[in-house]
Amino acid sequence: MGDRGGIPGIVWAGWAVANAVGGLLVGVPDRGPRLFSLSRTHGPSLVDAVGALVLLFGWVALDAAVLRRRGRLREARRWLRAARVAGLIAGAGILVPAIALDLGTWWVLGAALLAAVQISAAVELGRSSGRA
Repeated sequence: MGDRGGIPGIVWAGWAVANAVGGLLVGVPDRGPRLFSLSRTHGPSLVDAVGALVLLFGWVALDAAVLRRRGRLREARRWLRAARVAGLIAGAGILVPAIALDLGTWWVLGAALLAAVQISAAVELGRSSGRA
């Protein structure tokens, strides 16, 4: 596929499909009982759980591709690496309490920060491979 060290197109395609399908499954109205409770108002139904697994598969595939090439991320500017670490900490620091404490839609901000960090790393790998 002419990868040259960046993230292969098949990984990006799998990530996009998993996000579309998983997001659709999680977004449909709940049917049936909760499988377990995360908090008073949060808990996945069977359809939610399947959607979450599909989403997880796509994100893990992209993470694995990034981790296999993580040496190239060390070439990134120091401020960019620090921003990614801060994004991971802030994202997790917002996401976990938002779900556990029923803080409404604040979980979206945490999830978006975590996604931005991951996508930023994957895009940086594509740019650094183009310099080779």
